[in-house]
Amino acid sequence: MQSFNQTIGQDIQRIFKTKGENIVAIADIVQPTKEIQTRINILRRVSYTTSGTSLVYTIPTDKDFYLCFAEISFLSDVLNDTLLVQLLGTLDGESLVLAELRKVSLAIAANQLYIVFNQPLKLDKGTAINILGTYTAGALTKSGIIGGYTTD
Repeated sequence: MQSFNQTIGQDIQRIFKTKGENIVAIADIVQPTKEIQTRINILRRVSYTTSGTSLVYTIPTDKDFYLCFAEISFLSDVLNDTLLVQLLGTLDGESLVLAELRKVSLAIAANQLYIVFNQPLKLDKGTAINILGTYTAGALTKSGIIGGYTTD
């Protein structure tokens, strides 16, 4: 199997040879600037109208999971007293906030946050990715989307 550099180098050499020019070692000069991630095999979307912590995805105990992107959003009515909605995960044994949206209490509100991680986050095996939105009054719909991949 050829490397990325070899393939690009051969393509460039073919282009220049058709024009009668000679190129040497172009594959050593052309370097990829970013690896494109195409391994997404886990995609989850959830939406809840209940107060508290709600499950988005449970990471398998026998596979590594890498989070590539996440989205959270909410919609609340004027009586809702929520102050924030969070997406939570566990990394190296530490619980952390992956994403957070704040809101003004007792106001009609809607907001959305989308994050793409340049380097996928390897979250801990056997842990959960949750969405949190706690309230005592009014109505709130909290939603989350995660995308990532598992490896053995």
